[in-house]
This record gives sequence, C-alpha cells and structure tokens, in this order.
Amino acid sequence: MTRLGRKPQGAALVTPLAGSAHAKRRMMLFLQTLSGEYSVGQACAELGICESRFFAQRSDWLQGALGLLEPRSPGRPAKAEPLPAPADLEFLRERIRALESRAAVAEVKAELASALPHVIRPPSPVKKTTRSTRRPPR
Repeated sequence: MTRLGRKPQGAALVTPLAGSAHAKRRMMLFLQTLSGEYSVGQACAELGICESRFFAQRSDWLQGALGLLEPRSPGRPAKAEPLPAPADLEFLRERIRALESRAAVAEVKAELASALPHVIRPPSPVKKTTRSTRRPPR
C-alpha cells in the first residue's frame, strides 16, 4: 500500500525554526528519542550530559510546550492605557478642586433652600386678573 501526500518530516521540522544551532539540535534529539529513532543514551552522549539532566530538560520542554497549547481568552489582549503627562495631571487636579468647591456650594444652597424656603425665594405675590368676566360679542 502506498501512502498519499508528503513524507512526514519528523524532527526535520525543527530546522527552519528561529533559534541557535545548539537549541535546534537539542530539540531534534528530544523528538528523536520520543519517536524511537535515538536512544536516550545516544542523545546524552551527543549532547554531553547525563541522563537525569536530559530527562529534566526534556520534561521542562514538554511542560512549556503544553502551556502554549492551553486555551486562552478569545480576542486581542487589552492595550495598557498610557499614563497622562504631569502637566495634564496638575490640570486635572485643579479641575477636581474647582468642581468639588462648586459641589459644596450647591450642597449648602440646597440645605438652605429646604430649611429656610422663604429666605431663599420670597413668596410670589398673588396676581390679580384684569380680565373681565363678560364675553365679547360675536
């Protein structure tokens, strides 16, 4: 039976990736030991490390790769708001002070109006109507 499509590249997929030659070779050896092409002993001899260090590095690599495959929230991450300039901050602080003083004045006026309504607003005079009660002729 013949296989259709391209031949699987295996560890050769690492070659076009960006990184140092040392890191690429280490990743290729990790993949080759996982696929059974290389034994752990052969990979350790080529890298010049002991087996415990090889297993630790391979485990860290697999853990990092697994973290990259975890689902994330959809969409773009929110951009951080830029901090305002010091001059803008001082302007805003002054504006806050002015608004707070206006709010305090309005609050005092409202209290006076509720406690002493006749002082704030004099009673309105009763209007006399000068309109006649007779209807004009048609």
